[in-house]
Amino acid sequence: MNTTTSTNLSTTGSKDGSDAQDGLLTVKEACDALRVGRWTLYTFIHSGELTTVKLRRRRLVPRTAIQELIKEHQIEAIT
Repeated sequence: MNTTTSTNLSTTGSKDGSDAQDGLLTVKEACDALRVGRWTLYTFIHSGELTTVKLRRRRLVPRTAIQELIKEHQIEAIT
């Protein structure tokens, strides 16, 4: 299942190749944000739980997709 999303993207990232200022994270940055490994992140992507943007060979993760994933997996505290 292909879960990539087509989005208008600015091709000018920062010097280090990060598009974080545009709301897009690299796979490494997304792993750091979620505190998971690459394997887990790609599992979320391939299962359709995490939407990504593919720009040529780069796979980028929108910040909003990370927030949605967290909301879907959030467990309410028992009071």
